[in-house]
Amino acid sequence: MRRFRGLWEVMSRLSATLNDSLRGVRVVKSFGREEQEIDRFNRRNAACHDALVGAERTWITLSPVLQLIISAGAYLVWLVAGSAIIFGR
Repeated sequence: MRRFRGLWEVMSRLSATLNDSLRGVRVVKSFGREEQEIDRFNRRNAACHDALVGAERTWITLSPVLQLIISAGAYLVWLVAGSAIIFGR
């Protein structure tokens, strides 16, 4: 959850940067700050990419483990309930 929360925060910052740049495009152009805005966006975009890769790596690692635990639990329920029915308990 920590990784995904960090990803959401980084994506929010990226969205805010893009929104600020687009809303203030006239000001940016009039002061000739296009390169600085592009650099700022690229930094935020790279941070977003890194956070996304980290969150996906965590999910890729945890997902099979969680599926194994869930499947083992279901198998255990079938085993216990089935043996109780078969042996009349």
